[in-house]
Amino acid sequence: MRLRSVRLRNIRSYAEAAVEFPDGITLLSGDIGAGKSTLLLAVEFGLFGISRTDLSGTALLRHGASDGSVSVTFEIDGREHTITRTLRRGPSGVLQESGWLESAHGREVLTPVELRAKVFSLLGYPLQFLAKQRNILFRFTIYTPQEEMKAVLTQTSDERVETVRRIFGVEAYRVARDNARLVAKALREREQVRESVLSRIALERDRTRERLVNEGELAAQKAQLIRERDALAARVKDLEARTERQEEARAAVQQERQALAMRQRSIGVARQELQQMLDHERRKAAALQTEEKLLEQLRSTASLMAQELGAADIAALRSGHERALAELEALKLKEGKYATLRAQCEHGVEVRAGATCPTCKQRVSAEHLDAVRAELAAQKGAAEKQLVRVAAQTAVVRQRITSAQSTIERARQHAEVQEKIARHEHLAREASAETAFLRETIAAKEAQIREWSATPLDATVEERARKAEQALLELRSTLTRERSQLVEVERRLAKIEQEEQSLAQARALLARLEAERAEHQARLSSDAALQSWLSRQFSPFTATLEQYMLAAIHQHFDSVFREWFGKLMEDDAMTARIDPEFSPLVQQSGYETDTAHLSGGERTAVSLAWRLALVHTIHALVPNLGTAGLIILDEPTDGFSSEQLERVRDVLREIAMDQVIVVSHEQQLEGFVDHILRVRKTAGGSVVEPVA
Repeated sequence: MRLRSVRLRNIRSYAEAAVEFPDGITLLSGDIGAGKSTLLLAVEFGLFGISRTDLSGTALLRHGASDGSVSVTFEIDGREHTITRTLRRGPSGVLQESGWLESAHGREVLTPVELRAKVFSLLGYPLQFLAKQRNILFRFTIYTPQEEMKAVLTQTSDERVETVRRIFGVEAYRVARDNARLVAKALREREQVRESVLSRIALERDRTRERLVNEGELAAQKAQLIRERDALAARVKDLEARTERQEEARAAVQQERQALAMRQRSIGVARQELQQMLDHERRKAAALQTEEKLLEQLRSTASLMAQELGAADIAALRSGHERALAELEALKLKEGKYATLRAQCEHGVEVRAGATCPTCKQRVSAEHLDAVRAELAAQKGAAEKQLVRVAAQTAVVRQRITSAQSTIERARQHAEVQEKIARHEHLAREASAETAFLRETIAAKEAQIREWSATPLDATVEERARKAEQALLELRSTLTRERSQLVEVERRLAKIEQEEQSLAQARALLARLEAERAEHQARLSSDAALQSWLSRQFSPFTATLEQYMLAAIHQHFDSVFREWFGKLMEDDAMTARIDPEFSPLVQQSGYETDTAHLSGGERTAVSLAWRLALVHTIHALVPNLGTAGLIILDEPTDGFSSEQLERVRDVLREIAMDQVIVVSHEQQLEGFVDHILRVRKTAGGSVVEPVA
């Protein structure tokens, strides 16, 4: 792998920067805090994205900026790839957004997780590290921050061994053993469950076999019951036919009895009707006699009236009566007229002599007044005579009217009597006809009664009906009893059939139980074999393989560590090695010295040698890693003396990598490298300038 360039926008102290990295040894030089480590963190972010533990978005995005980005261009196997990642500040903090991967195949937009997976694939990193928050392989194969360089000296033995296990994948053997123990435990638990299941199966199988013992006896009972059922069914069928015939016979006798009873009732009803007719006929005859007597009386009365009337002309009487009434009215008018005239004459003259006449308005003399009075007296006498004559005439007319009215009334009464005679004659004829009809009907009813009474009665009908009913009751009782027995037999047969079904299910259950028992036995044997293999072969094998792997790693690691430590130290009396827990052990003049008692430069030498040995061992023992050929050293010479710095020059040449990037503020190193990139801080932020 070769790092070609990195571009930053709004990343920590960089507002905008583009840095290219040539092959060979490159020194990132600058004062402390100038922004050297930011470039390396940007490279890590560009490749792997943010990490909650080591590389947060808040720590990367420049203060006051709403968004930022990093583009990293690198080369693997002669093919360049550029990864661009973006950051955006939001209400919940600084978050990654989708980025993209550019190559010869074009641009591919991917999510942060997809980009990380793509980088793992390009670098050849094992996918087991993909879900880890820390970029452990990158931190140990390419770049280790300055603050983590000397962590190897402060870690415990277990922490160092655990680090080596994770880096080289040796922890997989221990995980496999742990999983094997869990599987073995699960197998033991499953074995207990299977043994419990086998016990239950055995118990259920024994109970099922006990049930199947009585299967032959049950078949014999079923055959006997079938014979009983068939016999009962035949008897029931015969009884049903006999009962049906007996019901028909009873119905015939019942019909005969009903006909006889109906005839008796008909004779009784006919006699009642005959008596009613006789009574009605007597009443009609009496009514007819009454009508005839009444007719006789009416005819006698009519005869007398006719004699009284004689040959009177009723129409002429009525006409004369009307004329008399008219004359009476005329006489009344005359009487009124003469009475009024007499009253006026009696009233006399009210005007006195010498007064003015109210009619002619002339003065009335005594002579004229006397003459008027004499004339009035004469008129009065004449009026009274007329009144006497009118009164006589009126009396004659009234007598004529009274006589006419009497004759007319007798004629009217005679007419009414004639009408009554006609009406009663009609009623008499109707009564006579009805009486004749009743007598004929009575004669017919009497003949019918004589006819019905002449037919002899069968005295045996009631006895035959009673016997038929008794026989039917006995047949029905027998049929009910036989049916009950048949139902009971069928119920017992159904119960046996249910038991047979239950036994068939029991046989199927027994077969299934045998199959389950065989299956559980086979699985129990298989689980036991697997458990034995895991505990006796697999676990010891993985432990041996783990020890072998750790031993191989340790041998190579120790050899390379000794070599690099010897090249970095100026004191030939001081040596170092790696113990089985991968802890560095330093000896001085044959005595073991605690690393805590070493000088700063010596401690840096131990850390750098351990770091270089780890990188060498990783690339030697882990196949297909794409990071070979690149290493980044962050302040690797902290505390070194001038002589040690000279030794670093030889170490850098002997690393034999295509690209070595050294981050340091030591100016003496500038003479040991091929390229220098100067990092300095300005008012607008950090800038990177190549030094010619």
